[in-house]
Amino acid sequence: MKKVLIIEDNALKQTRLEQVMSTLGSIKFTVCKTVMAAYPSLELEQWDLILLDMIFQVNHGLGVEIQKSGLAD
Repeated sequence: MKKVLIIEDNALKQTRLEQVMSTLGSIKFTVCKTVMAAYPSLELEQWDLILLDMIFQVNHGLGVEIQKSGLAD
């Protein structure tokens, strides 16, 4: 079984990623909504694949929206 870590704050995108990836075989998903929340998982486990959201729209620590360009197209 492959282990995939998804770091995604958008629930719809997270669900779509899981749906598409699950067609590839037996995969166990772990989902974190922020990079900070993912740090313990990154330190404790080995992953076959990490999918990282490149455009986080809300800074939950400050409670404000952030308008920025993505790091990838």
